Amino acid sequence: MVYDLPSSFYTRLNISTLFITKGKRMTKKHFKELARILGSNMALSDLINDIADFCASENSYFQRQLFIDACEKHYQEAKQELEKAIS
Repeated sequence: MVYDLPSSFYTRLNISTLFITKGKRMTKKHFKELARILGSNMALSDLINDIADFCASENSYFQRQLFIDACEKHYQEAKQELEKAIS
């Protein structure tokens, strides 16, 4: 469902905010970015698992272990960068 907005609104809003849709599903692109953000910020496993639960509820094709592995990969990269900066 797309909401009709008055033309005066167009100049004040970003294009992406003009199309408010209902029922949009999270995609692989979203999951990859979430994994990067969580891993890069060294998120705790409880937070990663909670977000994985949410992602699974939003998309039946969500691959939980792949997501957790991607978080771990980004975590290890961030850890190495931090250790390098400290040395």
